Amino acid sequence: MMLKAKAIYDTFIQNDAPQEVNLDFHTKEVITKSITQPTLRSFDAAQSRVYQLMEQDSYTRFLKSDIYLDLIEGRPQKPSNLRRRSRSFTYNEFQDVKSDVAIWL
Repeated sequence: MMLKAKAIYDTFIQNDAPQEVNLDFHTKEVITKSITQPTLRSFDAAQSRVYQLMEQDSYTRFLKSDIYLDLIEGRPQKPSNLRRRSRSFTYNEFQDVKSDVAIWL
């Protein structure tokens, strides 16, 4: 568990991590302190904060976006000159990590 927790921390939590997630200072501090002796709950604060940010910001902006409104209103898609971005990370390293989907329900 220590190796998985350290890999998650190094990849997503620490300052200037390769795929750093948007977390406030307090949440990062809680995780940094708990990472010395990780538990199954070590990243719960980060998970809750990310879900909260998605709910309050990303998801509400998506619901107002042209692409979503076009889709639900059945309008044809507009041609775009923008290239589709590739995924910034993969889950292969963390395939054994189970997410708590109950928070979505």
